[in-house]
Amino acid sequence: MHLAFVSRQTITTLRIKEMQDKKVLSIITIYSFMGGGNFSAVKAQSIPLEAGELIFYITDNPLNFDITISLELVPNTLCWDAHPYPNLDLHNLTTSYNGSYQTTNFRVYWSSVWANPSGAHVYALGQYKVSAKIGANERKYFYLDYRTSTLPENFQGDLKLDYSVDDNKFYIRYTQNEVPLDAKIWVLQPGTGYSSQELEPLQPDNYNLSTYNSHPKVTWSHSASPYDFVTGYAIYRSTSDFGPFSKVATTSAGATSWVDWEFASGNMLTIYYKMVAVNGNRESKFTQTASMKVNPAKEGSQDKNDLNYTLSQNYPNPFNPTTTISYSLPSDEHVTLKVFNTLGEEVAELVNEIKTAGIYSTDFNAENLPSGIYIYIINAGKYTDSRKLLLIK
Repeated sequence: MHLAFVSRQTITTLRIKEMQDKKVLSIITIYSFMGGGNFSAVKAQSIPLEAGELIFYITDNPLNFDITISLELVPNTLCWDAHPYPNLDLHNLTTSYNGSYQTTNFRVYWSSVWANPSGAHVYALGQYKVSAKIGANERKYFYLDYRTSTLPENFQGDLKLDYSVDDNKFYIRYTQNEVPLDAKIWVLQPGTGYSSQELEPLQPDNYNLSTYNSHPKVTWSHSASPYDFVTGYAIYRSTSDFGPFSKVATTSAGATSWVDWEFASGNMLTIYYKMVAVNGNRESKFTQTASMKVNPAKEGSQDKNDLNYTLSQNYPNPFNPTTTISYSLPSDEHVTLKVFNTLGEEVAELVNEIKTAGIYSTDFNAENLPSGIYIYIINAGKYTDSRKLLLIK
């Protein structure tokens, strides 16, 4: 394609051509002397046009139809963003990349969210319906699933697909391998790998604070979305509405309640609670904060039928030199509770015995240890968890 603009002083030619499978705009400008026929200078430059990581080519199109290729996020599913290096493993829930369409008889591009988040045509970590239309007539479609947190880190290069008008099929570029109806990027490009561990989960639903046998009881339900990824829940507690909040317990993905056996209904102080859903090392946004007036609990007032495996945050934290660590067991287990320094060296063994189901607490005296961060780890049957504690002298 050639376009020419002529004036008394200049002649500029624009040419779109192929260079290494990319569209490139070549601009050649020839400058002339005023009123003369001799040319004094030639200036040439090449400007890459919009490129992307998902590319569709229109092939076998003898009648030169205009084909509309569209990406549409599957309704009611979840989608996550991604960020440029070095934050490739940060994936927050987003509603900004629901899809778009482009019409061509040649080729169209979509950019990845981590490469060009503000582009006109961008896909994110979601499941998209890909379709080819002539006018309003949908001729072919398939689903393309990008919901893996490893995609940005393990990006395998552009995904290039052909849409054959005569065959009415999508193919992997330069092959006769048809794209399956339910396509997954980690199958089409195996080096991508699959993981959901860094995808932000949804908040728990129906969060509520009540009492159980006079103890504060937090209840919740799982998010209504079947596309959510949750590996557990975490409860945070504070003596102030403004914080700081400390993580006092974690539960399994199947749990829907947690009882704070350390406090009972009273009027000595007000305790504030909020919680998150957890997916691997990602946490959801916090629920709203709920509060209750309490007193420190008396021992022995617990119902074992309502227990979960939990390991509470030590209290107080920071501490000097003594702090209390609490944990609960829903069944009889052999329990070990050990403290380690940041080098992984064991500095104290607090528990190593069989415990019946119940609520337990143990004191940790660090008077012979230097100030610093320590980690305590519990193992009880198949359950394991850890917390950090801070000793300040």
